Amino acid sequence: MKKLTEKQKKFCQEYIIDLNATQAAIRAGYSEKTSRTIAAENLAKPNIQNYISDLQKNLQEKTEVTQERVIKELARIAFFDPKKLYDESGNLKNINELDEDTAAVIAGIDTTTYKNKDNSEESTKKVKLCCKNSALDKLCKHFGMYKENLHLTGDVNVNHMGTVKIDGIDLDLNVGEVIE
Repeated sequence: MKKLTEKQKKFCQEYIIDLNATQAAIRAGYSEKTSRTIAAENLAKPNIQNYISDLQKNLQEKTEVTQERVIKELARIAFFDPKKLYDESGNLKNINELDEDTAAVIAGIDTTTYKNKDNSEESTKKVKLCCKNSALDKLCKHFGMYKENLHLTGDVNVNHMGTVKIDGIDLDLNVGEVIE
């Protein structure tokens, strides 16, 4: 396999930062005018693909980001119970009182402090949570739970108009319609 030039190695190192090939080419020293073309050409080369793959594996090992760890984190977000944020009286718990799973789903906390008419201070806390739907969607895609490409074989005879449900998908059919 052909050896990489220093510029190609730099391109690969820059590429794994943000996966933006055009910007990686510019940062690696390629011309801005040709960066898009060079980036596409570089990504098509097997030796560059292999080097990028090796860099990503090394980074994954250093950061200890494994597929299992990512899936567990997504599951924590997807199956989080918001009741865990509150005590028995319905008050928001202090951050240091939260268990690890509950703390993991918090994306941020905004605190607004204001003065009442009697000059006493009061505050309102808004807890921003990681997106549960996004986590569920990613998990479903990872585990192949969506039937995105439904392929049916065989003949289907329709003797009436209406909706037919196949693998959870509603199909509106008319008499005499042929499904291929």
